Amino acid sequence: SDLQKNMETNHLDITREMIGIRLEIFNEKTSKYEPPNYILLKKKVKSDSWALFKHTIPVYLDVQSRFDSSNGGPVISYKDIYLFAKSVYVQLALGSKRTQKLQELEEEELIGDLKVDLEAAVASFVTNGLEVRLFLKEDQIISCFVKKLENLGTLSIAQLEVMFLGPLQDLKYKLTHLNNH
Repeated sequence: SDLQKNMETNHLDITREMIGIRLEIFNEKTSKYEPPNYILLKKKVKSDSWALFKHTIPVYLDVQSRFDSSNGGPVISYKDIYLFAKSVYVQLALGSKRTQKLQELEEEELIGDLKVDLEAAVASFVTNGLEVRLFLKEDQIISCFVKKLENLGTLSIAQLEVMFLGPLQDLKYKLTHLNNH
C-alpha cells in the first residue's frame, strides 16, 4: 500500500518511508550471534513522526510502550530512533548475559536441572540438596526461594535465601562456598 506505480515513468514510487532496525546479540559463551530481532518503523502519513509498524522483539519487553516513551513525545528524529533501539538492545543483551552466566554455572556442574524463562528474569535449579528459584533484574538477584531436598546442617532456609541475594556475578562464589560448607 506504500508503493504506487508512476504511470509516466513506469517505476514504483514510495509514498511512505520505512526504517528497518536489526538487533543482534553476540553470545560470548558460544562465540556466535543469537538469532536477530527486527523492528520496522513507518513514517506517519499526516505528520513527520514515526510509528512502530512490526517487530520480532519478545513480548516481555513491551516494545510499543518503550517506543511511546522513548523521548517523552513523538519519535521524530533519527536520534530518537537510535535511543529507542538502544534501549531495546540493552534489555535483550542483559537477558542474554543472565542466561549465559547461569548456563556457565551448569556447565561447571555447580548447578543442575537449570530452567530459565524467556526473559531470564526467573531461573530455577538444583544444587547441593536444594531447589533454588531466583528472581533476577538486570544483573542482580532480587529475590530467592529455597526448598531443602535434604538436611544441610546449620543453615536455615531464610539464611540461604538471603545468601543468594546480590550481584549475579557473585553466584559462582556463593555456590562454591555452599558446596564446601
